[in-house]
Amino acid sequence: MPTPIVQMPTDERIFALLVGDSGAGKTSTIPWFPGKKLILDYDRRWKGLLGHKTQLPLEDVSVHQFKGKDIMQETEDLLNEFERLVDRKQSFPYDLIVFDGFTSFDQLVCDQAIEFVGKASAKDKGFNKTFGQVELMGWDAFAYELQCFKNVIQGLKYQLPCSVICTAHWTDRYEEGKVVGRDINLRKKIINQTLLWFDEIYFMEKKTANVLTQKGDAKVETKHTVHFRNDLARTTFPLLPDSADITGKDFYKLLMSGKRGEVIV
Repeated sequence: MPTPIVQMPTDERIFALLVGDSGAGKTSTIPWFPGKKLILDYDRRWKGLLGHKTQLPLEDVSVHQFKGKDIMQETEDLLNEFERLVDRKQSFPYDLIVFDGFTSFDQLVCDQAIEFVGKASAKDKGFNKTFGQVELMGWDAFAYELQCFKNVIQGLKYQLPCSVICTAHWTDRYEEGKVVGRDINLRKKIINQTLLWFDEIYFMEKKTANVLTQKGDAKVETKHTVHFRNDLARTTFPLLPDSADITGKDFYKLLMSGKRGEVIV
């Protein structure tokens, strides 16, 4: 039976995509989330957190690293392990799963896709397209790439009982040779399919500038900003500001203030 929307149970989980450059603060937001956190580390950049260990609560953060030889099989094995825990009604050990990150995962998947296409071309010499000496991926490879993302996102969103954060890098978006905005650093076909699954997309930005101290000395100051609304970012929390300075601040506290509808100052 359909449920009236005002009677729908509140989902306390967060399912969000964080987009930004390396060092913009995507991974540094993770320790602020409550409970146990597991980072699925595809880009081998977890060490960046250790540089902030005096400012960030890292006690409940764990890291799972992948060998990378068959990245999709490794990922599916882990998701299946999570699903078995849920099906057995065991206490799920994590309050937050972090898929870090889409861009590196896509590159590893593309390597596999090229390998698969190469094997197919060994049987059918006319299968691959080439540009000079470089073999280009055909439609079967693109289909494989799309299916990998679909399987992963569905597993993260529908199988896990906890919050999920995914990360990705960004790139300029061009129209007629001019920069007109920003996009996720994935193929356009993948971007269009991926963004459909997220209501929460936050753009992280880092800016560094020389400033003067009270004594008149120059020092380098780094500021981290999160954008909740711009040409790439969006949120369903209406009272979150369009952007906020999160340098050294509790990102989860800010997020929950917007979720609860509290006025942000």
